[in-house]
Amino acid sequence: MNAPQAPFVGQSVTRREDARFLTGRGQYTDDIDLPGQTYGEFLRSPHAHARIKKLDTAAAAKAPGVQKPHCRPCPSQNACWSG
Repeated sequence: MNAPQAPFVGQSVTRREDARFLTGRGQYTDDIDLPGQTYGEFLRSPHAHARIKKLDTAAAAKAPGVQKPHCRPCPSQNACWSG
């Protein structure tokens, strides 16, 4: 049995965005600068499958420029860091 194939499988696809980026006119998310813009950072554990029992964000909250460090609950009842 021959299964039907997608129309682009095995063929070149013309990409519309290439010219912008190859000529230096492309815009990346890092190029966006809006008034009052904030950035998010994520802290990940260097230990695979580690259980985080407690996460103290007090020092992060006192750091210059930090607006609101926070932890979010995970479905597994362990602490998850986000923000």
